[in-house]
Amino acid sequence: MAWSPATLHPLLQEGRSLRVITEQADPPRVVAADGTTVSTPDAPGSVQQLVEGIKQTLPDRFATPRRSRIDLYEGGKVLRTVVKPERDRPLRTTIDLKVHQAAARALEGVSKPRSLVALRASTGDILAAVNAPGGFNRALLGKYPPGSTFKVVTASALVADGTEPAQRVACPAERNIGGFPFHNAGYEDFGTLSFRDAFAHSCNTTFGELAVAELDGGRLGEVAGSFGFGAPITPGAPAVRAEFPDPKDDTDLASAAIGQGRVLASPLNMASVAAAIASGAYIPPTLVKDERIPGAQPSRPRPLEKGVVAALRDLMPAVVTDGTANAVRFPPGTAGKTGTAEYGSGKEPPAHSWFIGYKGDLAFAVVVEGGGAGSAVAAPIAARFLSALP
Repeated sequence: MAWSPATLHPLLQEGRSLRVITEQADPPRVVAADGTTVSTPDAPGSVQQLVEGIKQTLPDRFATPRRSRIDLYEGGKVLRTVVKPERDRPLRTTIDLKVHQAAARALEGVSKPRSLVALRASTGDILAAVNAPGGFNRALLGKYPPGSTFKVVTASALVADGTEPAQRVACPAERNIGGFPFHNAGYEDFGTLSFRDAFAHSCNTTFGELAVAELDGGRLGEVAGSFGFGAPITPGAPAVRAEFPDPKDDTDLASAAIGQGRVLASPLNMASVAAAIASGAYIPPTLVKDERIPGAQPSRPRPLEKGVVAALRDLMPAVVTDGTANAVRFPPGTAGKTGTAEYGSGKEPPAHSWFIGYKGDLAFAVVVEGGGAGSAVAAPIAARFLSALP
């Protein structure tokens, strides 16, 4: 049988040829969860920050791409493309633009630097990470003492080791622990009350004393680790890990138990803590959804103890209904924890304002740098956010 050009391709014949044409292609688009392109100058500023972080983390994915096709020629004339170039496959993120918009609106009208992170608790998907003003991505890179929001972790350690929500505990206005005076906000004295109410009223003296009496630094550190403290955070953009250094003495342990001292976390870290209670497992947060990128898929959930989850789902709603955030009008079903994280020095040092929480499958964290009391500043922002959701 005689060979002919059609053996290679049915359209090939005398005088025709196939040529591979390689051209520079546009960089891949980055899209939100609904497919909307967000790698454009008209995307919201905080979303652009996330996109830049993704490009920094995944530079190979954004290297100048080249695409090839095969054209059929007759002489110097192109007859047709016989093998088309690979279609552009955008980089898909978990960003929900409607949740982002609600978060951005909730942060309006506050003068100090602030941030709000929202997660889908059951998957760890980052739905929104909003910073105002822009410039610094404090949502993923800010490192702050978490203040009393860390009591979610301390309460989990205490409950796991036998403390019951109904157990009676002391909450004096001030208590000397390890030679250092610890006091409640406003030096308020709650006397003897249930552990549930001590959590709701954010009793520093209770939590500092119980941590020293019932836990050691290693045990609290172990439980903190189960909420992601100390582990690298790799959502697909630069993000800091939460820090829980080993306490050096009783004073250091009591400080750590109330989220002060050397404990540090980002809003993303603390939103993940709230998400763990909502879902029943710690799930490392995810921003990029792309099966072709190692590490871009969500890690396996790390279940919390059932008793811990049940107790904290009792304690956290009490903050909103009966405790430090009861003056804020939250939508029904909201659970949370306020935080007033002191930094600097002096008798009345400045404080960052925190609120973390969840409602259904949505978990979130709010921080306002130097904002003061969590109940007065961050909690109302969280309420506005939840009320603005579609």
